[in-house]
Amino acid sequence: MQNPAKKELKFPITPRFLSVKGAMVYTSLGRDSVRKWCKEIGAVRRIGNRVMYDRLVIDSAMDKLAPMQDERD
Repeated sequence: MQNPAKKELKFPITPRFLSVKGAMVYTSLGRDSVRKWCKEIGAVRRIGNRVMYDRLVIDSAMDKLAPMQDERD
């Protein structure tokens, strides 16, 4: 009999809150840059003693960035 707690999900789950390492991978920014930028855009969330970064706030800020020169043509 399988343990229901170890049952694999059939669909991927994207976490809402990212660690600093997760935010670094998600944004392709370095540690200092991601910390500074996430603070500027209001994506920093404290959960207990942990500092997490809100992926939805990051996505919204990325959507508002100016398009690259090639995309304007």
